[in-house]
Amino acid sequence: MTPVTIGLAGLGILFYFNLEADKLHNLAEEANLKVREVDTELRNSEVFLKSLVVATINLQNNGVRSPSAYDEIVLSSMSIRPKLITGFGVMQTPNGLVDRQWFGPYIEESLPNRGVKLPEYANYSLVELWQVDRYPELQYYTDAIKANKYFWSKPYINQIYPIPLVTFAGPIRDRNGNLIGIVNGDINIRDLNLNDQSKSKEGGYSVFVTQEGIFLGYAPEPNKVSNLENIASIPSLKVVWDEIQHALAQGKSQGYFKSNATQSYWVYQRVPSSQWVMLQSIPYDTVVKPALLLSFSATLSSAIVLAFVVVLFIRYLNRRLQPILEACNETCIESGVHNKSKDEISRLSTAFFHMMERQENLLQQLQQTNIQLIESHRLKDSFLANMSHELRTPLNAILGMTEGLQDRVFGTVNDRQLNALQIVESSGNHLLELINDILDLAKIESGQIELDCAPASLPLIVQSSLEFVKQQALKKQIQIAIKLAPNLPNLQIDERRIRQALINLLSNAVKFTPTGGSVILEVTQLPSSLNKTIETTQDYLQIAVSDTGIGIAPENIQKLFQPFIQIDSALNRQFEGTGLGLALVKRIVELHGGSVGLTSELGVGSCFTILLPCLPPSNPQTEMGTNNLSVEHSELELSNTDKDVRQDFLILVVDDDEVNSMTVSSYLKAKGYRILLAKDGQEAIALSKAHHPDLILMDIQMPVMNGIEATRQIRLDPNLVDIPIIALTALAMTGDREKCLEAGANEYLSKPIKLKQLATIIQQIFVQNSQLQSNAM
Repeated sequence: MTPVTIGLAGLGILFYFNLEADKLHNLAEEANLKVREVDTELRNSEVFLKSLVVATINLQNNGVRSPSAYDEIVLSSMSIRPKLITGFGVMQTPNGLVDRQWFGPYIEESLPNRGVKLPEYANYSLVELWQVDRYPELQYYTDAIKANKYFWSKPYINQIYPIPLVTFAGPIRDRNGNLIGIVNGDINIRDLNLNDQSKSKEGGYSVFVTQEGIFLGYAPEPNKVSNLENIASIPSLKVVWDEIQHALAQGKSQGYFKSNATQSYWVYQRVPSSQWVMLQSIPYDTVVKPALLLSFSATLSSAIVLAFVVVLFIRYLNRRLQPILEACNETCIESGVHNKSKDEISRLSTAFFHMMERQENLLQQLQQTNIQLIESHRLKDSFLANMSHELRTPLNAILGMTEGLQDRVFGTVNDRQLNALQIVESSGNHLLELINDILDLAKIESGQIELDCAPASLPLIVQSSLEFVKQQALKKQIQIAIKLAPNLPNLQIDERRIRQALINLLSNAVKFTPTGGSVILEVTQLPSSLNKTIETTQDYLQIAVSDTGIGIAPENIQKLFQPFIQIDSALNRQFEGTGLGLALVKRIVELHGGSVGLTSELGVGSCFTILLPCLPPSNPQTEMGTNNLSVEHSELELSNTDKDVRQDFLILVVDDDEVNSMTVSSYLKAKGYRILLAKDGQEAIALSKAHHPDLILMDIQMPVMNGIEATRQIRLDPNLVDIPIIALTALAMTGDREKCLEAGANEYLSKPIKLKQLATIIQQIFVQNSQLQSNAM
């Protein structure tokens, strides 16, 4: 009996600690909810006040100085004012607008000389403040000028009203950097008590303080908030606050602990946007008594269940085969069959066959479930296709218009504007990479991706991959070194996919390496005799990307290669990204029959390795060429006669999106081509028959008639069959290219497109047409 007693006692203790932890977890969730509410209100208040800054700057830059103009801004801001803001406005310098402040109605009743209340808006007043030095509560004005940044002031008591306030303030500067004035927004600290700061049903209460310990909310004694007293003024809470300050100094932003001074548990959490701290308490008795009662009840219930199981086990030993026969009878009864045979073998066989029938029914249900899964998979593919189109279409306009502006198609731009356009283009390309990563991962996971493998030279792929991260490394002063073993064999790989994997690894290495660090890419041949990772006779090439970055903790290594998972997923994490890059690397390498490995040490760096199988020795090692059209080189050289004739080259642009149509047509017009526009496939067919264009740029997804059907019908007309058609589409899923080419398109380009690349292809077609016309003459 002793082991059983010890076991039950241990079970009771386990129940107690689990219930205690659950109670503290709920308390932490309650505090977290309150913190999120306050943080959201503070951030909304900041956004609102900064929008007032933008409006004020616009008035200043447009030369508007009248008080009524600023009054209109204040009036229009009333409906969107966050509920915490009790007063806001702009304190102006003498050269700026007339100073205006908005306050609540209770101020005007006590101090009518401070402003003028507008009769049609009885719930607020506008106040002219000309002499800042006369009012000590406006200290934030000089503080904001001195700090030269936006900030939340420390709590203070407005001596005029008086009420406890916290002010958000910051300088306003015009486009030349000259100081216009100061934006300010006041929060009445007593309003913070509306955020559920009352005593809880379980006897606990909340405390809300600044980082210095000044009360912002204290339900037991609200007057301490009005007087802005410090938490250290209460001896029992001073002990609690000292322990919390120690935890905050160690970098913790939330946690909980027991306090003997208050005989309660305390949960604390920092408010991210203001560095204020929320404290939530719950008495010992509220946790301990229910936990003891529940653990005792659970232990007693376990003892009863254990006793019941022992009794059943003894009965089983006594009856031996009886449970088996009872199970047979139950099976037959469930199936609606009554077996009256006294032969045990017959009863068992009957029960067995009926279980087989039930298994067959379950199998049919499983098949039906599989059919539903297939349909769900089809719907997912359809969703990805639609999302690809919807995302790429506006992105095509953004990147195309940016490229046209940089090429000065729409007029001249200065160096500052050119720098801004380059930033827009870089951000657009980054967004395109994220879209491609998501689609690629979806294709790989669904088994739709097909590798286009061919003999490839790895050194060439390595060199081209480094070009993508060179600028990023240069900005951070990171040295990148390449170490290639001599006489490396070729690989049977999909060159584009392997380059994609290398770029992901190199980008991560540069991203997580501090300024001044180093990244090394090393390629060596690994004979099968030295390969301890994979048991095979196949030789492998090993690609190692090592860095001197931040490193990875051992417990996080397995998470790295899972899609949509990031090691630092907090809202304030330092490094951006979707968490798809390494998952794609792993899938791509495994599709090639290889593997990915990782060694890392926190604070020292990481080393990612890729193993790829070499070509068999019998295969010839061919030199790699490139069929990719270089769009970064200058356009094909044309004679002066060709350039003059280019104005006769007619291009039909078919696209239902006016922005995309305008982007492409404006760029091509600047290159000297004549342009026709069509909004759908039916209109494209009519214009083709009427004008016989020299080239058709065909969008695919359009109303009335899509581009694929329009291409088919154009190819059926003998007079139009030889017109080159280039499909420009945001469709980028598996099989989309084949559908376009099968319908009769000569070329397929996925949006967003490079306008230089498009112009180069068109120019090649133009040169070919010019040569054919010359030969015909």
